[in-house]
Amino acid sequence: MSTAGAPTGGKCSLPYMREQDVSDRLGELLKQIYVPETICKRT
Repeated sequence: MSTAGAPTGGKCSLPYMREQDVSDRLGELLKQIYVPETICKRT
């Protein structure tokens, strides 16, 4: 999912990404995070 050459969303010079695409990509990153159970149980 490349944004190269995508139209810009306004005055910003960075490529435009739909909110759903950002959400999907962030979700995939978050799925890769592993927190050991011993850390989760600390108080």
